[in-house]
Amino acid sequence: MKMKTLFGGKMQIACLCLLALLVPAIISCNRQSSDMPSLLSTVPSSAGMVVGINLESVLEKAGCDVDGTSIKAGKEVKACLDKIGNGKYGAAIRLFLNGDSGIDPAGAVLFSDAYNMYVSAMIADTDKFIKAVEQMTGNQFSEAEGGVKICDNIAISGAQMWVCVSSYNTIDAKAVKNYSTLSENQSFTTKDVAESIAEMKTDIVGWTDINTMMKSRLSFSQMTQLNLVIGALYDNPASVAFSLDFQKGKLESKAMVLNEKGDKAKFLLPTSKIDTDLIKGLGGTADMIFATSITKDLINKIEKMTSSLGGNMFDEYKKVLGSIDGTVAVAMGKAPQSINGVVETDGNPSADLMNFLSKYGSTKKEDKMVRLTSGTVEGPLNLEKSSSYFDGAWLGVVVGTDKLPGKQEAMKTAVVTLKPDGNSLRLESILMGDDSKNILLAFLEELGSGSSNF
Repeated sequence: MKMKTLFGGKMQIACLCLLALLVPAIISCNRQSSDMPSLLSTVPSSAGMVVGINLESVLEKAGCDVDGTSIKAGKEVKACLDKIGNGKYGAAIRLFLNGDSGIDPAGAVLFSDAYNMYVSAMIADTDKFIKAVEQMTGNQFSEAEGGVKICDNIAISGAQMWVCVSSYNTIDAKAVKNYSTLSENQSFTTKDVAESIAEMKTDIVGWTDINTMMKSRLSFSQMTQLNLVIGALYDNPASVAFSLDFQKGKLESKAMVLNEKGDKAKFLLPTSKIDTDLIKGLGGTADMIFATSITKDLINKIEKMTSSLGGNMFDEYKKVLGSIDGTVAVAMGKAPQSINGVVETDGNPSADLMNFLSKYGSTKKEDKMVRLTSGTVEGPLNLEKSSSYFDGAWLGVVVGTDKLPGKQEAMKTAVVTLKPDGNSLRLESILMGDDSKNILLAFLEELGSGSSNF
């Protein structure tokens, strides 16, 4: 989704807190597609990102009728196609969804190599595919390198097609020829993560190299700083594995940082779980909920890590955080400065903590708790119901999607959590809407409009 600068006030504070802890994670269909292993064999081992798509499942969930190699677009799909423009992924999405392209719905793969990004799939009917592409582009296929046929940014080699989604009207025919003739040792199938992509246990399964991901979004100095942070938080972080699954009324996704061996990378900070009863006990409704668990072990570990980098940069923060020992939960309302929160302490909240909290509202000590209130907290989120989203989480945030960037007409609530997974962390997110809107089509419309920065 397109990222716009929409965060301000209380939302900015909470998001900055969340992003500070999410840094290490953002850098976290039951039938295997018979075509996926073949498609992965045409992806180079040098690829910086590889995403497998269970095309049949995605097409059916979008509203297409799939029967063997026959694809018939439903009414909602046709309406979506009318809204998709000539954005970065527009042509590829139209080819896959319109039902008249001759593409085999068994599976598709999206990958980046060097400076280009491609989506590839097998073709069930070559003549039909050529006709569909030429009608869509208004141009003709021509012979190019090594028998590869190209038309604008689309290529055919044998019974396989490629779309260069990083270009509007060109594709490197020589690269396509090389991809189609890779040896086993040259292909992505040599990597351990290839197996999980080929299994296609969810609609979308992917992997990306951390440095590749950062290069497309950050400056060199930002990359350097972020690498220092990630290196301090994870043991030998190298890549991220992720998955997406579209379900009725919601989109679920997961992500995990991997080490160079393809195993879960060890997270070097101690984690604990949020006490959801404290969130539930806040009562009422809210516009956004943020919660995390801060223990003495966590604070001490952060202090040691920062001191090893030189200086006493954490000293001021420790004065505030030092007496916290447990769950911190904050509910914020639509009205500015409206807050209802609770901070679990060691029983002796410091003056620094009390003074810090008093900047945001009235404070009240209750046994080991410090209550924080300001204004009237109201919103679409029910605190008692929403508390379950934080089950098993170390950190999480729940927001109404009017707070999120991009088009969110089909979505009502977003949940992002970090959960301990062995000695690592798993990032989970859920976008929820209602049954009257197709979240998958909304996602594709956003992606195809060219407003996404993916």
